[in-house]
Amino acid sequence: MPRSSNSRFLEPSANARLSRREREILQWVAYGKTSYEISIIVGLSERTVNFHVAGAIAKLNAANRTHAAVKAALMGLITVD
Repeated sequence: MPRSSNSRFLEPSANARLSRREREILQWVAYGKTSYEISIIVGLSERTVNFHVAGAIAKLNAANRTHAAVKAALMGLITVD
């Protein structure tokens, strides 16, 4: 069966090890927080939050921040209560 053109989004990349900060940021993304809200919560600039989100998206081969949070949760990298 041929792979779909979106199949690259189904598997994380080989280097899917997220940093502690990337996991922390994705945890807040999973709770529906914006980058601005996360920046206030963790004491970073909004730009730095977006930097960590972008890193997680790349490492997880995700299409966007929500996809990255879902993949991280399914992989057991973050927990969603």
